[in-house]
Amino acid sequence: MSHRGRWSWLVMVTGLCVLSGCAEHSPFAIFMDSTTHCTKMVLQGDIQTVAQTREQRFLGKVPESTARCLGGKRAERLREGPWLDWPNYWAAGDATSLAPARLLSDAKVIGPNAHGINAALYELELQRIELIKFNLFDNNKTYEAYVRGRNGEAGPVLKTWPEMRLPESHPDFTAVGGGQAQICRGASIRFRSLTGICNDIRNPLMGSTNQLFARNVDFDTTFPDLGLNELTKNRHGDRVGLLKPDPQIISRKLFTRAQSQPDKCREGYGLPGSAKEAECDYEKAPFFNVLAAFWIQFMTHDWFAHLEEGHNRP
Repeated sequence: MSHRGRWSWLVMVTGLCVLSGCAEHSPFAIFMDSTTHCTKMVLQGDIQTVAQTREQRFLGKVPESTARCLGGKRAERLREGPWLDWPNYWAAGDATSLAPARLLSDAKVIGPNAHGINAALYELELQRIELIKFNLFDNNKTYEAYVRGRNGEAGPVLKTWPEMRLPESHPDFTAVGGGQAQICRGASIRFRSLTGICNDIRNPLMGSTNQLFARNVDFDTTFPDLGLNELTKNRHGDRVGLLKPDPQIISRKLFTRAQSQPDKCREGYGLPGSAKEAECDYEKAPFFNVLAAFWIQFMTHDWFAHLEEGHNRP
């Protein structure tokens, strides 16, 4: 930069300081601080990408320059805690999380607020992708399309999956569209069926009978007693397995309640003929778990028919 150019830059910065104030916590100072550290972050390459191995996966913590770029000194200070960093970024919370900088305050791409909210969304998506990559092992052959996309459409926004179509042998094949685009209609989306099809309107086979659950544990970890690799052998040493200890034994040890009249309880089966004299010592639940409410709401689709609102089948 020429001597004249340097003086022009100094005059411009001085003018902005006069207008906005150059105090440490002034809007202009915050804007310049964020911009400086964002530049440093880019030059140092401190931008997390999808990990190649499980050990490299993103754990929600960022370097100092990244925190300073995306949330100022507060985010830099709070990164020492055990929690995720993104809630401390500019604009990632309520109105108080907005950066006081006036420059580019409403911009969508650049500026402290844009950097903060976009980075928070990026990190959430990054963790979602790595969750699928390292913890949901593909059993239905849909993961490759999720990663690579299909016909120019990005994988995360795909709405239909060929693997989730009803086959020609299925009795409802024609009802959902047959060989054309399959979409659940009519009674199939009004109430649940015995086979569980049409949980997803555009992917009728999803979640139905005979569909595999997504694995969320490596095969060698699920069956450590097989000793499929050295790490598994050393970690477990034949001490644990899928049924070692037996889950039923654990359940009985933890939940079996000693009965004052075991002859009248008979391990919860009561007396023959459902006699009223049967007696088991139960403890009243001190609370009602909200998960039970969710389950009951879900099961009403099995207990009642909703073909006509407010009426049950005879």
